[in-house]
Amino acid sequence: MTSQWSWNERKTFFWQVVLLVTFYTFIFGIVIWILRLIWLSWQLKDVFSASIAISLIAMPLFLFLLGVYNYVFWGILLNRGKSKKGGKD
Repeated sequence: MTSQWSWNERKTFFWQVVLLVTFYTFIFGIVIWILRLIWLSWQLKDVFSASIAISLIAMPLFLFLLGVYNYVFWGILLNRGKSKKGGKD
């Protein structure tokens, strides 16, 4: 079985996957950090409205960005084979 991808395509795919994994790690790190802030403010009987307000804005925003990045990544990956064949489909 020979691979149909050239060395440059493999290298590009590798860096795309590295970026995707890095982005996932970054986003889930932020989500866990915000959840930890909410939990910590609740444990300390502090005003956690600030943590709630931050989480209501930041978490959906970062999850949306993760979805967009994921959509673009898989769109590029899946359309790569079609562009090689010369099809417009």
